[in-house]
Formats: sequence, structure tokens, C-alpha cells
Amino acid sequence: MAMTDDHPNSTWLRDATAIALGLTVPAMVSGRAVLQAIVATALIAVLIIAWRDRAIFARAGAAVRSRFGMIVLAAFAGMAISIPGSLDPLRSFEAWARTLAYIVGCVLFWAYLAGDARANTLCRRTFILGCAAGTALVISAQLGLTLPLQAVRNTFGAVSGAWAAAALKAYAASMSCAVPVLIWCAWHSAGKWRWLAGLAAFGAGAVIIETANKAAIAGLL
Repeated sequence: MAMTDDHPNSTWLRDATAIALGLTVPAMVSGRAVLQAIVATALIAVLIIAWRDRAIFARAGAAVRSRFGMIVLAAFAGMAISIPGSLDPLRSFEAWARTLAYIVGCVLFWAYLAGDARANTLCRRTFILGCAAGTALVISAQLGLTLPLQAVRNTFGAVSGAWAAAALKAYAASMSCAVPVLIWCAWHSAGKWRWLAGLAAFGAGAVIIETANKAAIAGLL
């Protein structure tokens, strides 16, 4: 018999997981370590939820067995075959395994959100709020008010006027991926969430341009 997620703590765990997933990309404003910690925590939480609600594993398995899933697996098999002949096999294997783990995690995240409308909505709104707050911090820093951003990045002391642009190139790169999602969120939302998602997308675009990250600009285009 399939297990169901009827644990008394399921609601708060599901909500907390949805919020964590919504914060993953916006958390890049604090640095990679914060993002990685949130992703790791969310993955553990999703595995706990999926252990109670086996439909999540079933949904993820169906995605892996789909035509697109087979194509991805074939690509990874081809990459694995080429690892021994690479210039640095150990490093190539590390990159291969890390990417595979990332994709598996994303599939589990999708399988969880696809089956829970409440979590899906909460994740989307958290993502919008997180992107809006992050871009506001960055734009404020670029205008001279650096203290809030310094606090978020745990960087204190005197900083130069170009600090925000130089320190946030990685964040700008993540925003180039977030802009299309924010536009999609604006299109599929209503009321204040549509406007907030639109403003966040506009702000993210401004951050990308102001940080002068050529890769992020190319990704946005």
C-alpha cells in the first residue's frame, strides 16, 4: 500500500520546504554557500516528504522514464564513457557526478511541487518576493546605500563604490536565469503578485546591466 503524507507535521514541513525552494535562487545575493545550504536542506526535506508520500517518487520515476528523461540519461552515459579519456578524469568525474546529483534533485523538487498546489503557489510567491528583495538590496548598494547588502553578505567595513558590481557578478548570472521565470510568474499571476513579479524582473534586468556581467547579459539576450 502506498504511504500517504498524513504525519501531523506534514503541513509545516511542506510549507517550509516550498519556502526554501523559492529562496534558492534569490539567496545567491548572500553568496554560493547560503544557496547551497538552502538547497541541501530542501533536498533532505523533500526526501522526508517523499518517504511519506510515495506519489512523489512515482512522479519523479515517470519523468525519468519519459522520452526526454531517456535522452538526458543517454547524454550522461555518453559523458561517463568519455571520462577516462579526459585530461583530468578525477575532476571530470566530480563534475559529472555533481551535475547528475543536481538534475536528480531538480526532478525531485519538480515532482513535489507538481503534486501540491499549495506548495507550488507558496514557492512561486516566495521566489517573487526573494527576487524583489534581492534586487532592491543590490540596486540600493549601487546607489550608495551598501550597509544592508553588506549585512546580507556578511561583509563589513569600508567598501569601494564599485564593490556591489564586482561582488555580485554571480548573482547577476543567476538573475539572467530568473528573469524568464519572473516574466512567466507575472503572466500566470494576478493582482499585486503580477505587478511585483514584473517589477522584480525589471529590477533583475537592471542588476544584470549594472554589474556588467557579459555572460549574464548574453544569457538574458
